[in-house]
Amino acid sequence: MEFLFVSTTLDNLERAKIPDPNCIVYSGRGIHLYWLLEPTHPNALPRWQACQKRLVDVCKADRQSADATRVLRLVGSINSKANVKVRAE
Repeated sequence: MEFLFVSTTLDNLERAKIPDPNCIVYSGRGIHLYWLLEPTHPNALPRWQACQKRLVDVCKADRQSADATRVLRLVGSINSKANVKVRAE
């Protein structure tokens, strides 16, 4: 099931011509996708937010995940709700 979800998400990104993420984190109840970016000036926040909105739409993701201040699960930590260790590839 996890593979199918990741595969579908990556297919959606490809169709939208969005580069593959640099890292995929398996949080125990879904995935987090990460892209490495150059340091960006804080004035770019509206552009970043627009990119986040597009990613949420393309990936059919949780809209709460697009919050710039959101803290996501750390790799190696335990997701107590799913009782699994968070891992990455």
